Amino acid sequence: MYKIFFNNNYIYLIDKTKEKHNLDTNNIIFYDEALFLRFLILFKNIIVDFNIVCYCNNIETLFEKFSNHYKNVIAAGGVVFSESKSILLIKKNGYWDLPKGKIEEGENSMIAAIREVKEETGLNLILLGNHLEDTYHIYKEKNKYILKTTIWYKMYAKDHTNQILKPQQSEGIEKVLWMGKEEIKDIVFAKTYDNIKLILNKYFVN
Repeated sequence: MYKIFFNNNYIYLIDKTKEKHNLDTNNIIFYDEALFLRFLILFKNIIVDFNIVCYCNNIETLFEKFSNHYKNVIAAGGVVFSESKSILLIKKNGYWDLPKGKIEEGENSMIAAIREVKEETGLNLILLGNHLEDTYHIYKEKNKYILKTTIWYKMYAKDHTNQILKPQQSEGIEKVLWMGKEEIKDIVFAKTYDNIKLILNKYFVN
C-alpha cells in the first residue's frame, strides 16, 4: 500500500488482491485505474477536502504511472536516537521536522541520510541503523507539482551529550533539539507535517 500526502489529505493506492482498508465517508474511491489516472490531471488544479483511494491489480505498475504525473525528487533522512532514548528534531521555516535532504548525484540513500543529518544538525558521531520505511508527499514549487519520496533510516548518536548541535541556518533551520515522547506530543505535533507524524507515531511515540 502507498500513502501519498497532499496538503491536509492523502492518496491511498491499495492492492485489492492483498489488502482491505476501512474507509471513512470522506473519500473518493476508484476501482478503475485508468479513470483514477485521468482524475489526477483535474486533482492537481483544484482545492480538495477529501481523501482519494484507488484499488488496483498491480500496485507497483500503478505507482509508476502515478509518479509519471509529477516531477520526482528522492530524499533521505534519519530518526536519530540518543543513549537516553530521546530523538533529534529540527525546526525549519516554522515547522518541526526530522533531518533529511535530497540525494545527490552518485550517492546512495544511506550515505545521503548520514550526510544530511550531519549537515543539518551538527552531529558528527552517528551510527546507521536499519531502514525504517519510505514516505511520500506532493507539494507545489514554482508552479510545478513535485512527488517527493523520503527514505528513512534509524540512527544512533554516540556520546550525544558531548556533541555540539548546530542548526544549518542557510537551510532555514532555526533549532535542533533532543526531545522525549511527551515533548513531541505537546510541542511537535502542534506544528509539523503529516508524513513526519506518521514516522514519529510509528517508530517513537507509540
